[in-house]
Amino acid sequence: VSSAITINALPSAVVVSPTTTTICANDSPVLLTASGGQGGVGTTTTLINENFNGAATGWVTTNLSVGGTPANAAWTLRPNGHSYSSVTFNSNDASQFYLSNSDAQGSGSTSTLTTLTSPAFSTVGAASGTINFFHYFRASDAGRVQYSTDGTNFTTITTYSTNQGAATAFANVSLALPAAALNQPTVYIRFRYEAPWGGDR
Repeated sequence: VSSAITINALPSAVVVSPTTTTICANDSPVLLTASGGQGGVGTTTTLINENFNGAATGWVTTNLSVGGTPANAAWTLRPNGHSYSSVTFNSNDASQFYLSNSDAQGSGSTSTLTTLTSPAFSTVGAASGTINFFHYFRASDAGRVQYSTDGTNFTTITTYSTNQGAATAFANVSLALPAAALNQPTVYIRFRYEAPWGGDR
């Protein structure tokens, strides 16, 4: 997974001058001028841009997996060319990426449940926004992209339950940020992975 979040800013207020005027029949026309209204579509700002090539500061991983060796399923930074079993992973930019792998948890596992959560960011002033990321998902149970405005309660934006991309060709995804996540002082994005033993992402 590598990701970025981009927003379109809300337009600024429109100011009309003069603000008040009186005109009577046969008077000369009054010239009105307007300013503002900048922003909106075409004016974009990137709020988070993380390629995971470094330490991914502020990103938080959790691992609630059960059975087998749960630590082996945790979201872990892997180098390009990482090999597991007979699979070699090559990321979209041939660099480091995060991987959660339920197969590595072992045959004694009963379930894999891992999350990767972004640092908090603000969408105040955003009229719209998109979440862009590259990923490879091998269908096992579910991969979810979620958002939260309090860091505790997360709402699913989309769920993956079929193969997405490939180990050597990560899929490029662009998702609209839901209206409830716009113009908020605090927003988090989370990648949640759920699987029985044997899937990987």
